[in-house]
Amino acid sequence: MSRFIGKILLRAFGIVAASFALALSANALRPGGIPIVAPVPYDIFAPCRDSEAKVESVCAQCLAGKTDVLYLDARPAEEFAAGHVEGALNVPYSVLQGASDDDVEKVRREAKARGLSALVVYGALQDPESTDGVIDLAKPLAEQLFEAGLSNARHYEGSLDELKKSAPWKVQGGAP
Repeated sequence: MSRFIGKILLRAFGIVAASFALALSANALRPGGIPIVAPVPYDIFAPCRDSEAKVESVCAQCLAGKTDVLYLDARPAEEFAAGHVEGALNVPYSVLQGASDDDVEKVRREAKARGLSALVVYGALQDPESTDGVIDLAKPLAEQLFEAGLSNARHYEGSLDELKKSAPWKVQGGAP
């Protein structure tokens, strides 16, 4: 029985090796064949943050009553219009592209004009396709702001609904 399995495995290996050799030969003879090793490095389509910067998270209770904080909503404009913390700026964060340079500059100008001690970014989206059902936009936006020199950027881990439940926030737009 084991000799029979050995013969089958040997034949299977032979077939795979022959197929591999045939494919390499055909590719080599074909004009414009697929290179075995990439001639140039591949583009990375999603921004990878290699920063050592660790952006702190904040809890809603720690923020209650603070007036020297600028709230930044990282969700898309439609979500922002449906409801947001009163006085918050919308800085839409794209997972593939990050926030625009114009939005980062807008935050920098606003923070400087108001003389604020902290920037708090919030914004999580429901996503049934992700592993935990949520896409956190706040932390990567806070990291981008930190890397842009806004070292007082913090992020709130959670959704706007969780934020509303845990502290007495005034919410504009949508249902209170």
